[in-house]
Amino acid sequence: MKTSIRLGWAFGLVAWTWAPHATAFPPLPHHTVYGLVRDELGTPLTAAGGEITLETLSGSTLKTVVSPGAGAGTNYRIEVPIDAGLTTDAYLPTAMQPTAPFRMRVKLGTRTYVPMEMKVDWARLGQPAEQSRVDLTLGEDTDGDGLPDAWERMMIQSGRLGLSLAQFSPTNRMNGNPLTVMEAYVAGTYAWDPKDGFRLDIASMEGTRPVLQFTALRGRSYTISGSDDLKSWQEVSFGVHSAAGWPVTFLTTNKLTRVRVVVSVPAGAAPPKFYRLQVN
Repeated sequence: MKTSIRLGWAFGLVAWTWAPHATAFPPLPHHTVYGLVRDELGTPLTAAGGEITLETLSGSTLKTVVSPGAGAGTNYRIEVPIDAGLTTDAYLPTAMQPTAPFRMRVKLGTRTYVPMEMKVDWARLGQPAEQSRVDLTLGEDTDGDGLPDAWERMMIQSGRLGLSLAQFSPTNRMNGNPLTVMEAYVAGTYAWDPKDGFRLDIASMEGTRPVLQFTALRGRSYTISGSDDLKSWQEVSFGVHSAAGWPVTFLTTNKLTRVRVVVSVPAGAAPPKFYRLQVN
């Protein structure tokens, strides 16, 4: 999860007189709330048009729609004015307190959901011109481990694990799986199957440009980083093999598919020696 921060300051002079007067302040830049909405089985929402509502306790309501492919690991974004009503102090940096109460709802068709989780960096929430990532998951989480019960039950039953929800911990590694249960949930793989498909292969070369191959799942977004020493990693741009419109920095798909991508290499430069695939 990434959070980008931009902070701007404005300075000015105020002339004071003995007469009564009113001082007007320009509105501060909005605060952006963005993130990823997943269904109860952990799959990011891919149908455009689902409605997301942010409500403050004072009655202010802000709405946006699900927008698949809006960014890497992102399918919604809401611009929140600093005077949105979380406090009575309009246009002040404290107008949205770090612990200010709010709630979010997701409407799909005629059904409205209250997300089971809202992960957010409370220290940054509400600061002008900054961004807060708030990831939402539809469904129930009765054991409070951050994983939806429906997905946990599906994993336990499909793997014939014979575990309770409380025993199925996000930090477990099942049957020698290199991924934890939580990492398998994010990747969309079977937590109990160490052979289930999250891997990146170098398939071939096109001149100096490596052709990479991996399996992409519906709704998830993928980024690729390169390194020469396995210590320092830099995001690389790439293009879908045999497709126009590249290079890009992330890829999303609305179906399960095997993807071949060509790494973008600047003229005269050598490509990285190693590559790493990240999924959101």
